[in-house]
Amino acid sequence: MLVLGLAGAWFTLWPLVESAGSWQIDLEVYRNGYNAWRADGDLYGVMPETQIGNPLPFIYPPFALLALLPFAALPWVTANTLLVLANFAAIAATVYVVGRHVWPAGGPRGAIMIAAATTPLSVFLEPVSDTFSFGQVNLLLMGLVAVDCLAPKTWWPRGIGVGIAAAIKLTPAAFVLYFLLRKDYRAAIVAAVTGAVATVAGFAVDFAGSVKFWTGGSEGLAEVSGSPFRTNQAIEAALARFGLSPADVTVWWIVLGLLVLGVTIVAMRRADPAPALLANAALALVISPTSWSHHWVWVVPALVVMLAYVVRRLTENSLAAIGWFTAALLTTIAFTLAPFHELPGYNDKELLWTTGQQFAGNSYLLLALTFLICLALPALRTAGARARAANR
Repeated sequence: MLVLGLAGAWFTLWPLVESAGSWQIDLEVYRNGYNAWRADGDLYGVMPETQIGNPLPFIYPPFALLALLPFAALPWVTANTLLVLANFAAIAATVYVVGRHVWPAGGPRGAIMIAAATTPLSVFLEPVSDTFSFGQVNLLLMGLVAVDCLAPKTWWPRGIGVGIAAAIKLTPAAFVLYFLLRKDYRAAIVAAVTGAVATVAGFAVDFAGSVKFWTGGSEGLAEVSGSPFRTNQAIEAALARFGLSPADVTVWWIVLGLLVLGVTIVAMRRADPAPALLANAALALVISPTSWSHHWVWVVPALVVMLAYVVRRLTENSLAAIGWFTAALLTTIAFTLAPFHELPGYNDKELLWTTGQQFAGNSYLLLALTFLICLALPALRTAGARARAANR
């Protein structure tokens, strides 16, 4: 445990040291948005140039100004350090609540051990390292949702965390599906009401900005939606990289999105709480118009679940252990190397990718779809067996 603690301390300090000299452009965007709002400027207008030389837009709802206030208002070094520490706490909290479900016999102490071992190692995964480097809040949103959904007990009405996360970045609204499929209708209602109240609070903070955002006036959001850029690992982006027309992309995105939704529902209905939540996360990531690679931080708890499946299947002497181990290994490799970074990009060079490059360039997406299919297979097999028995 001493060695583990020292290793954890080192890996905790490493992002702090590294991020001190990195661009942290997303943290800078939050701060630029806050400064524009404080000066009664246009929250969704042209922002000052960031350290990389580009005036990146503020693309979050106005409520995000309130939620991210400490990172925007505090001095730069203080805000940066606070964000790094909060991100680490979010990883640990997420893995802890997942660990409570995948290893119930271990109890709180076992979950703490899993979190202590996983948290420092997670920085080697590209979504996590990029979240630290960019100064992003993906890990915070993941922790908020995971604890809200999986904590054995909460001192707040369950659903508030999902509602707040959705009010900050929209996509977490997809996690209401988790509550609905587990028939926790109260939590689903709480999430919806919380999101609505937070949105109203956004109108109170910046009425003009809220009107502009919710009526589609945010040009920055429109510019990144469905972008074919290589780090966008969503279905819509993958279709765009195949060179389809915008109309065809939309049609196939809807068709494939509905298909993935169906597979996800099948998987979630059968799965235990932790894998069900991760199936929901995979769904949200693949059907969202924009899922940059640093949004895929859910890979951390997903790997914990995969390894738990390996252990469980080994104790059952099931060959499925080999499949889950292979899946965990391929996922670790892909999310560490992030092969799309080595492929042609910028200026729509992605549209010229070869078939092999398409596989490597859509690696996160393909692995997420495989994960969903693997979770759904047992339920599909059971349904098939019942159908065959009924026809006899």
